[in-house]
Amino acid sequence: MPISVKKDIKPHFGFGDNFALGDTPVFIPLDKPPVRYRDAGGSYLGYMKPVIAQYHWDQFYRSWGVGHIQRDAAKAVSRKFDLPSGLEAAFDELWDFVKQARKFECDKKSDGTISGDLKTAYHLAAQLAKGDSTVKDKTFGRAVQRTDTKFVIFSDFHMTAFDSTLPNYYFDVFHNDQLYLQVLDYYLNTEDGFCLVENGDVEDCLLYVPSLSEAQSRRAAAPPKGGDPEQNPIDYPVMNGADWDDFLQRRYLKRLDSQNNIFNRFPEYYRTVKKFMDKKKYIRLAGNHDSYLDEDHERDLRDNLKKLHGIDVFDALQIKPGGGAIKYLVLHGHQFDGACMQHGQIPFAKSCGEIYTECLSWANQGADRVWTESDTKLWYNHGSFANLLATEKPSNYVNKSHCHDVVPSGAFDLIFDSVEDVKKDSRSFIETLLGAQIGWEYFENCQGESADGGKTDGFNAFTLEVWTGEEMYKLKHMNEVDLCDGYAGEFDEGSEIPTLIVGHTHEPRHEAMYKDSKSGQLQSRKFYMNSGSAGRYENLIWGIEIEGDSAKVISYSNINGTLTKIEWKPQGARLEHANVIPIR
Repeated sequence: MPISVKKDIKPHFGFGDNFALGDTPVFIPLDKPPVRYRDAGGSYLGYMKPVIAQYHWDQFYRSWGVGHIQRDAAKAVSRKFDLPSGLEAAFDELWDFVKQARKFECDKKSDGTISGDLKTAYHLAAQLAKGDSTVKDKTFGRAVQRTDTKFVIFSDFHMTAFDSTLPNYYFDVFHNDQLYLQVLDYYLNTEDGFCLVENGDVEDCLLYVPSLSEAQSRRAAAPPKGGDPEQNPIDYPVMNGADWDDFLQRRYLKRLDSQNNIFNRFPEYYRTVKKFMDKKKYIRLAGNHDSYLDEDHERDLRDNLKKLHGIDVFDALQIKPGGGAIKYLVLHGHQFDGACMQHGQIPFAKSCGEIYTECLSWANQGADRVWTESDTKLWYNHGSFANLLATEKPSNYVNKSHCHDVVPSGAFDLIFDSVEDVKKDSRSFIETLLGAQIGWEYFENCQGESADGGKTDGFNAFTLEVWTGEEMYKLKHMNEVDLCDGYAGEFDEGSEIPTLIVGHTHEPRHEAMYKDSKSGQLQSRKFYMNSGSAGRYENLIWGIEIEGDSAKVISYSNINGTLTKIEWKPQGARLEHANVIPIR
């Protein structure tokens, strides 16, 4: 429980260095001396949890101004994670991109453009699963077929090679690079001849450390709406062409620099991958952080990977075990994320997903949140993992005290500090502010309801875990329910549906559960799997193994100095250990 005597109890109650916990007031009547813990007894944490939660909320409330509420609130939280004081001016400069990108994305959701492109994505995936060789759409068209019977799939490494300013989670913090090399060595020395599939977001080319001058130059390079250089609005969408050429030149020079830094930092990894390539047992698929498209600017990155390491990049892998029908279709999965799509007339990734990463994510643990070993050891030491499909749709916060309609931003209650109203529906309040479904299951403070039936757990999750810098939000940014419905709907009733395997969300899935909208009952999707992440969990690398017609979620960890493989099985709405196998 992230309540600190030194950081929280002492300053809140004005205690000096010499005090006892028994001195802590737990109840302060209006006309009597305070009741102190030594006299009250009971649970100290039970008394202090709501007090410190309110104390942290007050700190947060004082940390931003009304003039730039969204930016300053985001910056205040970012300070708790990866935003150093020396980069706050760059954060402010880049926030304008984020603000306007969010509006652009919202507009395109409202007018149906994004939902239409998502439906197209589901259709294209199904066509690939059916063996259609005419699919040429961007991020789908580079398909490769394999007839091997054994595959191991890993995704979402998010390798970075920053200097000391920002943390490199993959190797500096988590040391998953060394764990992964052990895993690769294990597969290289198996007699079974597994084909290694790296399913996107290997090199994180999008993330970089922004200087103020670089941020200012990017903002100046973005074309203004209407062509008027005095106008503030940016002329979204970002497209290849003369208007955006200066901006894209700057963007891709940074990406090429990031890519080369990664190449230089991980020579042993590339030497090991070469061994799989020499055996003709390697497939690389593109993600949204390493898309390597066949288009201007992207070709430089793609050709650099090919020239220096001999790696070809594909969009989709069609697996025909032993040469029969397609049983599995593997894609990274960003094709089904509205902010990361490239296949429609508007390449939303360039204007939304890539903007969010370049301009905001670097200050908040990079590509989505990370899980430290305080979390992961609970899973690899006989724990279970949530196995529920995400909907991506945030709850709507309703301000019942001041109006009778939905308040899209929750801004009224935030500005006027209507904290009691916020506590009554805190999950919806936070999801509405962030514009996304939140993975509340990762917070230890997400249990129970207040006495009046309100949801205080979201409030406590923010004040006791996010605001303390202990746990960042997990955003559910891909609608897995709609993906499964849309993909399955492309097949005739009763026909076999090839298993769709993706990554991108960083959460493993196997026969994941969802609530049926008609019956209200939990059901599972047997044809959908997710390879999780190899780089966002400390000492825990998720993946998928395929052997013929059988596929399972696996993970690797070093447990008591021994490389250990865990095979997971779906059990209702959880993934649980099926086998725990010490390797060496």
